[in-house]
Amino acid sequence: MTRLHFKPMPWLTVFSMFGLILLLKLGFWQKERLAWKLDILDRVEAAAESPPFESLTEIIDALEAGEPVDYRRFEGQVTTTERFKYWTYIPLDGQFGFRDFSRVRDDGVTIYKASALVVADPVKYLSAIKLAQFTETETRLEGYVRLAPEPPSWIGRLIKNKPDPEANRWYGFNQDDLWEDEKTNMRVWIDSRNVRADTDLPPMRPDIRNNHWQYMWTWWSFAGLLVIFYILLHRRAGRLRLR
Repeated sequence: MTRLHFKPMPWLTVFSMFGLILLLKLGFWQKERLAWKLDILDRVEAAAESPPFESLTEIIDALEAGEPVDYRRFEGQVTTTERFKYWTYIPLDGQFGFRDFSRVRDDGVTIYKASALVVADPVKYLSAIKLAQFTETETRLEGYVRLAPEPPSWIGRLIKNKPDPEANRWYGFNQDDLWEDEKTNMRVWIDSRNVRADTDLPPMRPDIRNNHWQYMWTWWSFAGLLVIFYILLHRRAGRLRLR
């Protein structure tokens, strides 16, 4: 009667088991990321197909109802308000770009909107603006609603560029939650765009990469190869055979 003889190598077995568990967990993690990314893509498409918001109140109501709002269009009248204007800094191939974030309000709701990108010398520009003051004006605002980023992890706080509040230099919206206050809804902001009077603001469908399917099967393929190598090494050493 043929019997399977298997005498595992202790060090190789421990190493292989650790590697197999790690590779399988990485594959399942990518599977979770795939579901998360598909949900984002579905919500972005739903937002692109939806009619534009016409008031800030509509944005907040949709946000609280769990409806897709990221990248949905906004076309409405707002009032620029108070004296707050923050400037985000963006390096651009040897040049320096800035976007200003200023407050707008409508029917009791106040949020931030971002202007178009400005390219200028940072020393002269930032020393001149600081926290700029401006008068309230009513204006038509057109752009795309954006969800505020999630607070960074402690690792993200370590590796990202640090804001300089004294120079009014920031590297993203509400960096490190330093713009927060009780008067302003900080869950969303509007990426404003200049559109001709005879032109409608087109729907936005950003190019969001989704490679998690390939990553998932890559990790699981490595797990399968590890099992094959484990078996082959034991057969070559005479520790796995039929007799």
